[in-house]
Amino acid sequence: LLLARGYRLLGELQQSELQLPLYLTSIMRNNVAALRLLTSGRAGLPHYRLVGGYKTAVIPIFRNYPRPKGYSFLGGEAAGIDPIFDCLEQCGRAKDFFTVFDRQELSQGNGMLKGIKLEDFIVAYKGTEPVGVAALWDQSSFRRMVVRAYSGSMRLASVLDRIVGKLSSAPLLPENGKPFAPRYLSCVAVKNNNPEVFAALLGEAVTRMRGRKEKLLIAGFFEADRLCPVL
Repeated sequence: LLLARGYRLLGELQQSELQLPLYLTSIMRNNVAALRLLTSGRAGLPHYRLVGGYKTAVIPIFRNYPRPKGYSFLGGEAAGIDPIFDCLEQCGRAKDFFTVFDRQELSQGNGMLKGIKLEDFIVAYKGTEPVGVAALWDQSSFRRMVVRAYSGSMRLASVLDRIVGKLSSAPLLPENGKPFAPRYLSCVAVKNNNPEVFAALLGEAVTRMRGRKEKLLIAGFFEADRLCPVL
């Protein structure tokens, strides 16, 4: 009943203010009960159509990723806003459901890009041409994440991680009950959606995070995206 009321309110906002062509909803693949309920069309729920699977990867930062040769990189402050915005506009528009970015929000870190900084961006170059961009977004100022407990094989992994962490002074997995702040690989756009360019950007991102002793990177793509197998 509460769910139906929520969708009814959203429908009213859609009619009066939002007037968007469609909405995306993410549902955990193994949450069979939620899938059945939300796609049933009952009790005023909207009609859903599956558009694809989505993969989220949690990448521990304990080693450098191999990087294809032939690319150079600049941080966002050195590159400036122009190549960042141009890459997002020109390379992103060919992808389904790609975000339409606002130049002011991008440069000031507000709106839907709350807290993002120009220095969070990495621009990849082939020669003098910018061919890709990505950002390492710290969302801890407005998004709190806490691990309540580990289950199954992850429980054993967390114990081993604590043991190894005492020796290396760098455990990778978050402790139970304590907040942690991963970086989110965001604003990813590469020329021709080229996996090699993305592999170069990902390798550079991991290298920079290792240098800052940051531990976890979260990234996500549609499974049909050519960039997804790189993760």
